[in-house]
Amino acid sequence: MNERAVKFALARGIAAASPIASYEALRGLDPILRLLAVRKIRRLLARAERETALREPEHLLRVAYLLAGKMALQDADQPEQVRKECAAVPAPESLGRRARWLSPSVIAAIGCLAISGLLRHRLTRPFSPRESAAGLLLGGELTHAVVGLSNGNQSELASARESLTGARAQKVLGANTTRELTGLVANMVALRSAELASARPRVDDYLASIVGLDRALERAQQPFFVDGEMRSSEAGVLPIPMSYYVQREVQVTDGTNVVRALWLWRLDDLSLRQGLLGFTRPNTPAALILLDQLETDLVHYILPGAAIDGLVELVDEPTREKGEPWAIEIEASATELVRGYYRGLGAPLGVEAAHIGSLLSRRRSLVRKWQAALRGQGFEFRIPDDFLPKADYSAQLELRIARNELEEWDELHAELRERAMAFEALRDRFARGIERHEIQHRLDYARGLIAVPPFLCRLLGLDSPIAENPTSVAARARDEASAYLAELARADDSPVLETILLAHFMLDREVAGSPYTYAALQVYASLGVALGLDLDDFLGTHGVSRLGFSRLALAIWAHSPAELKAAAAKGFETDYGAKLADVRQV
Repeated sequence: MNERAVKFALARGIAAASPIASYEALRGLDPILRLLAVRKIRRLLARAERETALREPEHLLRVAYLLAGKMALQDADQPEQVRKECAAVPAPESLGRRARWLSPSVIAAIGCLAISGLLRHRLTRPFSPRESAAGLLLGGELTHAVVGLSNGNQSELASARESLTGARAQKVLGANTTRELTGLVANMVALRSAELASARPRVDDYLASIVGLDRALERAQQPFFVDGEMRSSEAGVLPIPMSYYVQREVQVTDGTNVVRALWLWRLDDLSLRQGLLGFTRPNTPAALILLDQLETDLVHYILPGAAIDGLVELVDEPTREKGEPWAIEIEASATELVRGYYRGLGAPLGVEAAHIGSLLSRRRSLVRKWQAALRGQGFEFRIPDDFLPKADYSAQLELRIARNELEEWDELHAELRERAMAFEALRDRFARGIERHEIQHRLDYARGLIAVPPFLCRLLGLDSPIAENPTSVAARARDEASAYLAELARADDSPVLETILLAHFMLDREVAGSPYTYAALQVYASLGVALGLDLDDFLGTHGVSRLGFSRLALAIWAHSPAELKAAAAKGFETDYGAKLADVRQV
């Protein structure tokens, strides 16, 4: 009876693309049976979220439906395949025979079970990576070791070292992982003690021990990752291992190389931030996607444009305030394209994107109103980077901002909290683009040194297309342009969001001038040539202005998503001398 009702309800939810419809379909059941069915559906949806990276409600409901029928999932990340598998399993035509209300003794027994479950829930806590035994070591004690090294606090360093290398670590992480962790701590101490001029061998030892630790964590199937950051000063080199929790792992291959891609949440509480959506290095054994930081681009640049009255802000605020026609035109065009992209997702995700965008747009306007008032009081206030700010702004601003405006702030965030699941689905769609980008970096590293494209050589005034220094502007712009073109060409549906977001590196003066600016120019040049546009007509021959770039961007954006993807693939082949590899999941 219960399984039939659950499958019937899930089928109703799939038809409406809403979990709410599943719960509504259970009306008419005995109250206790309905409660049990609701709980089972919630458990199935939670399992579905673990099986797939996709967060569209309709897809999650289909995965849950197959799980309810104990069907083997071939690939839960392939929506069309899951759709076909669901269609092959007919849904029940009804909830089944309406059972009588349960007897008092059965109700009492179920009540006892429910009470014991509630008590158990109170006594146990949901899994938190930071508070797990391994998380306390890799996130907490490793942080204490860094702080002890930085401050010269030998007592703090010794305490952290004992925790990281002793019996406790062996019990939690295993002997092999603890051995690698012990080597890492020893190399951290040696590196910190070395003179700056002779630190190179110690740096190599430190980075090698980071890789060894990550390999050991992978072999032990521990969902954690450590990255080897460093900072140099006159006092020497400070090793800064940054730890992460692995939410999702993907392995892909181009037929020759296998690349490990990790979706990560930051574990340690060091104040150092990467400032990137994802990254990898030649000596890093994986492509890394930083979920904590993906929110910034969505919150600042993309989702506000999905609102009916929203705006995609690509230029800096002083430029916007001047009201220059080219800036108004480029942001209006970007907004319309972003709005069209999210409309194309349909219900419910497209509708949720518009609603979330409206809330974020209202929040942005509210903060800008506050900024002017707070500057007069000697305070600076930034627009939050996070979907849900970690700080309690209402408490901090209680005596400085009108109560009715703080109440509006709280109401906005109450609505945003209700849409957290939809935001996660939108974030994960965006994360797949970052995954493609970082995977291409790994494939480029395996390929070896590649030439700087001709347009970039001319732009940077290079005499030779060979950039041997991997940290030079030319090398970094070359590498980023390659990864961006691959990201666009391999887009799941439309590369519109990524193409638009890339333009802000050129149009926003606050970020212009970095290697990413030159990468953006190279990508737009590659797309333009592949689409048959004359770059000189748009950009001229004596430097690139924002006006010229905006004209080129509008001409490129006028093409369809399919044309943009094809142009990215063609541009990559032309500028990098090889076809994009066919990348597939292992």
